[in-house]
Amino acid sequence: MKTITQILLFILLNTFSYSQTVALAADKMNMLYIGVDNPITIVAENTDCSKIKVVSDNGTIEGTGCKRIAKPNDYGIAKITVEYNLKGKTKYTLFNFRVKEIPPPIFKIGTGQRRMPLIALKNQEYVRAEFENFPLDVHLTIDSFTVCTFSKDSTYQKVKNIGNTISKEVKKLFASLKPEDEILFMDISSHKTNGEVLSLEPVLMRVY
Repeated sequence: MKTITQILLFILLNTFSYSQTVALAADKMNMLYIGVDNPITIVAENTDCSKIKVVSDNGTIEGTGCKRIAKPNDYGIAKITVEYNLKGKTKYTLFNFRVKEIPPPIFKIGTGQRRMPLIALKNQEYVRAEFENFPLDVHLTIDSFTVCTFSKDSTYQKVKNIGNTISKEVKKLFASLKPEDEILFMDISSHKTNGEVLSLEPVLMRVY
């Protein structure tokens, strides 16, 4: 009972759609995103969660308990219908959720700042891709990227790196840098756990 009360209070405080007998809320925010698992919670009065049917006109709803996963296909609106039994009668409640594309991930090394101490750069072992200010936990893997360096004496070097582990060749390139040299990370390829490939925007850094 305490869990149900907390869920209903959470829904009311965050202005989610609700009715007297059934409530449905996206666990992170009142929004669904394409290409990721969106956890949702469903509660119906005097009804076992496993007996509640939930369907969407935009994508699929997976799971059978109070916690389920929404996977929309298209941006816009997802109309989610909840079917449940109340006093022997089948009832339906409709909830509308906005659907958006996930924001583009950002390539990061170290702290992710655009200026980095040279000694800190030389000590880095890995690079990563992250979503900033995004409520869902989405794991990304860097497949490859290219490093270009620009020195004050106009020296230009370029090395391709496979995977998210910084290669010996790239470390050698980092070792040749001097304060105020610039580094461009480009041709960055990443993928999500579902296999979808993402291309990340180039990132320009300066060391000091």
